[in-house]
Amino acid sequence: PCHTEDQMNQSELYLDTYENMMTGGKHGKPIIQGKADSSLIIKKITPPPPFGDLMPMKRKTPIAADTIKIIKNWIDQGAKNN
Repeated sequence: PCHTEDQMNQSELYLDTYENMMTGGKHGKPIIQGKADSSLIIKKITPPPPFGDLMPMKRKTPIAADTIKIIKNWIDQGAKNN
């Protein structure tokens, strides 16, 4: 709910649509297609983040390693809208 157009956020990054996610926000594009390790979204969900807090902020436990691996694989495979 933090990164939707319904909720204003400081980063101006909205993740509620594929188009918004690929456009990015105040800190640039969160996804570099084909380059997961260079993508800001991966850097922000794995410690230590390059700036600010580890995401998602309200989560009490970090995102599971297998979930991060799925996201990384999707980005490395081109981050297609599928």
